[in-house]
Amino acid sequence: MNVRIRSLATVSALLGLLAVSGATAAMQPQVPLTLSITGRGTVRLSDGHRLSCSSRCHKTFSVRTGTKVNLTARPGSGWVFAKWNEACRGAKPTCGLRLRHAAGVAATFGAPGSTSANPIPLGHGVKFKDGWVVRVVSTTIDATAEILAISGNSPPAPGAQYAMLNLAATYAGAGASALGENRFEVIGSQNYSYDYCYQGLPAPVLALYANVYSAQTVGGNICYEIASEDADVVQLRAYAGSGAYVWFALR
Repeated sequence: MNVRIRSLATVSALLGLLAVSGATAAMQPQVPLTLSITGRGTVRLSDGHRLSCSSRCHKTFSVRTGTKVNLTARPGSGWVFAKWNEACRGAKPTCGLRLRHAAGVAATFGAPGSTSANPIPLGHGVKFKDGWVVRVVSTTIDATAEILAISGNSPPAPGAQYAMLNLAATYAGAGASALGENRFEVIGSQNYSYDYCYQGLPAPVLALYANVYSAQTVGGNICYEIASEDADVVQLRAYAGSGAYVWFALR
């Protein structure tokens, strides 16, 4: 009988400890974590919270003081994670925080074409800030024979080849503009930049500096002399104004 009483007393004491522990946890102070997103993507917190955004948004969550929270950034389709700001820093898609006071975290996602890691797919168009909509229609990564078949053209340097791109661009801005005002470069390994080759090209030839008006389209071929060892990795980079570039896949 005494053993049973002691057992009941022990159970009662444990239940009391659990109740106190639960009350302590419930009363444990919390701090606000304000999460902001620019671009299209989702940030998940290890405590189960998450925030998804298609352009720009923010939300404040309550986090238990002293608790370590892991944040994971996941970009939307075609987008890339660019960087963290505020309490989190860097370009890795994960960040760990142990919060003891109010904090903010900002996640930025890069739009399609904003980096070489998420170039605009071949055949897809993208609108520049100055009103041009540009797409790479087709590519001939080794067009050496085609170009040398035109009288007067010179062969590429040893270890190099001619790459020919066919571009189409429609102007949707006000007044008149020339596509050549956007500088097009082919970028190879180690971020090496290839400029235009000035050889005769099969028609039609892209009229880079022809002034066109709203809703008019220019299109045609453009040429670059590239190192043959870069043939599998080259991409087209176009200056889009305000220090921004748009990347295009060439395969």
